Amino acid sequence: MTMKLLGNWKEILLHSWSVRLAALGVALPIVLQVMADNIDSMPFIDGGTKSIIRMACLILIPIARVIHQPAIPPAPPEAPNDLAPTA
Repeated sequence: MTMKLLGNWKEILLHSWSVRLAALGVALPIVLQVMADNIDSMPFIDGGTKSIIRMACLILIPIARVIHQPAIPPAPPEAPNDLAPTA
């Protein structure tokens, strides 16, 4: 049994909620830290808040992987494999 990369892997990657949640888990705590460092009216943003955001994203990523996502377009049957060796 060999694994084959789907022809529309870029579309799948862009529409995948697990990838979006992973990016959110990385970017949002950084953005909140920058905001907290520059705005004095945000004392509630501390290490605990950022940890909760990261943990929530880590919990939601595997859940999003197994849920059917109808917005992802199916691969066309004649789609070429981008990683196929060329002759």
